[in-house]
Amino acid sequence: MAVVIRIPTWVTFNKIPVGTPAVGLAILNGALGTSLSPGDANPVWQDLQDLDLGGGPLTRGQTLDSLATVDEIQNAAFLEIAQVQLAVGLGGEVDGMLVYFEIDDLTDEVPAEFPNRTYTVLSDPEDLGSGVETVHTWETWGAYEGDSAGDLPVQVGEKWYRTSRNRNNGGDYIPASAWVPASQAGLVVLQSLPEEE
Repeated sequence: MAVVIRIPTWVTFNKIPVGTPAVGLAILNGALGTSLSPGDANPVWQDLQDLDLGGGPLTRGQTLDSLATVDEIQNAAFLEIAQVQLAVGLGGEVDGMLVYFEIDDLTDEVPAEFPNRTYTVLSDPEDLGSGVETVHTWETWGAYEGDSAGDLPVQVGEKWYRTSRNRNNGGDYIPASAWVPASQAGLVVLQSLPEEE
């Protein structure tokens, strides 16, 4: 699955355009530690050009606050976690990106933002109203009996690692908007598994 990035159109211009939403500009300034205003050079513009050269053309939306799309990036190796966090923080989205979550304890619950976080356990199989909502742990989230090894948590050293692929979500990688808040709250997100020592 190729990576698709959607970001507000105003971020795609070489200079911050007149009419840029004040809230979006404030988020960008806060994230970058800048004090940009309309007419200033856009410090993320060159990064966007790199994404375009990575195999996905950038198509702007119809208005400054609509989403522009960078489609079908075939090689996402150069797309950094910090760039994804910024895209999501600005109101965008990144779909199809494989990341790994570093886990201390497989019995911990998955973050609240994750899709398919809960499931229902029936105490009486004949009474559909007897269900108890249960929260997935890292061990059970998105995994099925017989899954390939790449779909299950793997241990490297003292830590466990789980991919962002969720079998309950059609086998797709969960959108970045689901894992970015957890990463900002302390969940370690990596682009590849660490080497075993």
